[in-house]
Amino acid sequence: MPAFAGQAIAIPAKPGQPARAAQTRVSYGEIEVARSRGGYDPKRLPSGLKLRAVRVEEIDPPVGVRPVLWILLTTHKVESLEDALRIVGWYRARWTIEQVFRTMKTKALIWRTARSKRLRQWPSSRLPC
Repeated sequence: MPAFAGQAIAIPAKPGQPARAAQTRVSYGEIEVARSRGGYDPKRLPSGLKLRAVRVEEIDPPVGVRPVLWILLTTHKVESLEDALRIVGWYRARWTIEQVFRTMKTKALIWRTARSKRLRQWPSSRLPC
């Protein structure tokens, strides 16, 4: 896969490691993943699945720090560096999206629990349903 200069990626601080901007190199290409031999009706299924791979690697990481290395697989078209960087951007947004959904689920659980406790306090003949 041909490699291209990527973009700086902001890496947040971790215990014992300061935040940093990682300079990256990006490469992309098409791969084919072989289908497993088992499963439901294997004769009807294709022998493999074509995917696009985007590889992101950090150039010259600080000494003693594990370099960034991502291999992202997608079904979206990746025909240019711009397409590859779009896939990288989506991957980086994944953490924020996961945090939003985790917060939503937690708040829904708290609301459901609080509502359940309120309903148990009502006399059964006066439930607000």
